[in-house]
Amino acid sequence: MLFVLSIIVFLSVSSVAVQDCHDIDPAACQLMAKQRPDLCSDETIAKTACPQFCKQCPVTCYQCNATVNDYHLCNTKMACREGQMCMRKELKSAIDGHHEYEMTCAEKQACDNPWSGLSAFGKRDIAPRDVSVTCCSDDLCNYPEPLTTTTQSTVTGCIRDLVLIVDESTSVKRYHSDINRFLHDVVAPLPVNDAEVHVSLGFFTTASRPIFDLDDLHSKSAVLQALGSQTIQGGHGDINEGLKYVVNHALTPAAGDRTSAKNVVIIITDDGSDNKALLTPLEHAVHSKADVISVVIGHVHLASLASDRHYAFHMPSASGLSKISKQVSDLICT
Repeated sequence: MLFVLSIIVFLSVSSVAVQDCHDIDPAACQLMAKQRPDLCSDETIAKTACPQFCKQCPVTCYQCNATVNDYHLCNTKMACREGQMCMRKELKSAIDGHHEYEMTCAEKQACDNPWSGLSAFGKRDIAPRDVSVTCCSDDLCNYPEPLTTTTQSTVTGCIRDLVLIVDESTSVKRYHSDINRFLHDVVAPLPVNDAEVHVSLGFFTTASRPIFDLDDLHSKSAVLQALGSQTIQGGHGDINEGLKYVVNHALTPAAGDRTSAKNVVIIITDDGSDNKALLTPLEHAVHSKADVISVVIGHVHLASLASDRHYAFHMPSASGLSKISKQVSDLICT
């Protein structure tokens, strides 16, 4: 009955979906696809209710108007024209080892012959320069992998259920871009796929706000896209609500928790209390289910949230998050 009702609601507002090429309800598209794997073969649903889910929309890519040395600076997104792909050109200097990046939309012909244009790279002598060109057709897929990443051989066989829980209080809201970038750089090196790492995301203030569960997204590109598209709404943070979300929802079979996978929870917050020698019952419940990595921004220490001192990170400001992303990522698969 839910399936039928969802279709009726979707079709009643199909004109909106056609106009802006967004799914009317992304979560409902995912639920319907679980009940009906051939969902996207239905042209009506694919083009009106779930065009983004069914890859009917023009791709969205990261766009830089100029070559950049720091790919974090390329955070502008643009909708490509129909038939275009996301392109990333990455240069590594053979002289001093520095990297440069170009990211944009490109015609498929340009992807087949990337040296035909006069880009910033093309105008220079490339003899001492190692240049790679990557084109892809998923939304925001042209964002580079972090320069310092865990190698594939290190993470192969890493079967983890990874729960990301973020305090979205007003005091954290100002760190929105830094947190999105940090989550991307933590997840990007991991083997996110059906067999290995599954990822979920939730926010909390005085109540929890689930974004996606462990069994919702099954590719790295889908997870990274979802992480990059979130906004922190603001409010009053209550760490206990975040812990309740982990225990009562995120790490339950109904939300995709696997008995075969080791659980890891990353909590990002600036909310807290004085250090305690003993765990509260709620903290103990979370620790009994998962290894806990705490990332605290600001002046409050929450050492008791982390499984041990090696899992506790205290950052005086959010600008330091980029310095610990590799270390946090490495902890997930240890």
